[in-house]
Amino acid sequence: MKQRKVFIFIGTTAELIKLAPVIREFHRRKIKFTIIASGQNDIHFEEFRILIGKVHVIRAITPKGHESSVLKFLI
Repeated sequence: MKQRKVFIFIGTTAELIKLAPVIREFHRRKIKFTIIASGQNDIHFEEFRILIGKVHVIRAITPKGHESSVLKFLI
């Protein structure tokens, strides 16, 4: 049977916390997966290593800066 590619899309720290049990189960079952961080928030995956183990993360978009994008249009 051909192994499928599994991608987990995560945008926020809250989503990472909610998906931690799924990620742990993938590790337990030796299912290969890749996390794609959308860049919605700057998630520090290394801080959650105790919950999710070692993961491969692709950053789809560079996280937004701390300035408001609305201000760019007003100035």
